[in-house]
Amino acid sequence: MAGDLWLTPIGVVHCDAKNRSEVPVGGGPAQIEVFAPFAAGLAEIDKNSHVIVISYLHQADRTVLEVRQRGPDPNIQERGVFASRSPDRPSPLALTIAPLSRRQGRVLHVTHIDLADETPVVDLKPYCPGQDSIFWAVHRHRYLPAQLDDSRLVEYLERDLENHMGPAARCPGARRALSAVVQVVRHLGLDPRDPELVVSINRCDETIDALMGLMGTAFFNRRLQVTPESGPASFRFAAGAKSMELVAVNGTDGDGVECVEERVR
Repeated sequence: MAGDLWLTPIGVVHCDAKNRSEVPVGGGPAQIEVFAPFAAGLAEIDKNSHVIVISYLHQADRTVLEVRQRGPDPNIQERGVFASRSPDRPSPLALTIAPLSRRQGRVLHVTHIDLADETPVVDLKPYCPGQDSIFWAVHRHRYLPAQLDDSRLVEYLERDLENHMGPAARCPGARRALSAVVQVVRHLGLDPRDPELVVSINRCDETIDALMGLMGTAFFNRRLQVTPESGPASFRFAAGAKSMELVAVNGTDGDGVECVEERVR
């Protein structure tokens, strides 16, 4: 068995969240200051759109082995810390994939960082889409998305959409898909990534990409069907005996999401 392991901080996080409780659910903007002795290691890092940030959670409780994470369900069961993303753990290392906005000397400007101010950074790596993205991976949520309030649900889904489509996540087809998936979660009580949930649409455009990002649906897993038709964009969702058909209408909600409405259930 190896002896003690030594990690050398190569930088530090600067952000507005002074402690863990202030960190936004979806992360927030931050600067990663890399210390001068390691500056040469940043050469060409800004050729990447995203970086993997490995940090040491200095505020963690290292005695924790079982956790009951925060969430909308007060009856959620405990699980082993290694089956969770809890910041409290015996070896409190965190792995965060962050969009890299720009580099300014030894400082990296990033977004969606779920770390507190002054968190030590122990390593940086480029994010490689072909190697690091596993589209068909399965993760069982600790609670159903339907248990989230509206703002949290939309934030959760918008992050998935942005991760999948980047700036194109703001296009009309993507916003329609987001509105439709929100209604499916609300009215059918399903996780969008439920393997039994299938969707049929009448568009061959960016709507397909959006549904893939939001639901993990695809042609290869037979959860996506396309039947091109004229008329308004429409969606038909089905899972077992549950089904729901939605059609696009003019107008947007307060968040700029193009609305769809229920036509047949």
